[in-house]
Amino acid sequence: MPEHAIRIDFDYGLSDWSQFWTFEKELEKVVDGSGLGEYDGNELALDRSIGTLFLYGPDANRLLGFVWPYLRAATFMKNAVVTLTYGPGNVEGVHKTIVRLGSAH
Repeated sequence: MPEHAIRIDFDYGLSDWSQFWTFEKELEKVVDGSGLGEYDGNELALDRSIGTLFLYGPDANRLLGFVWPYLRAATFMKNAVVTLTYGPGNVEGVHKTIVRLGSAH
């Protein structure tokens, strides 16, 4: 079964990470309980300017469809760019799709 990936890069810019931590806890719970994939963590800038979320599963489209409402509801997440990778990320020529979540919620 192919391993697909979803990477979500976003602008943050708030004075603390409390909104993010609350969101991340809920996202991890619903994704890991969905049977569609797993939440694999984040990378966050120390200055709180940007962040990245990582999710994996056998079908990136289904997993994105499932998490899309959660991403849209995350008002702290600005200018989000979602990259779907259809296969192992370390293989050259793997198909990728980029979707913009946007800054307006």
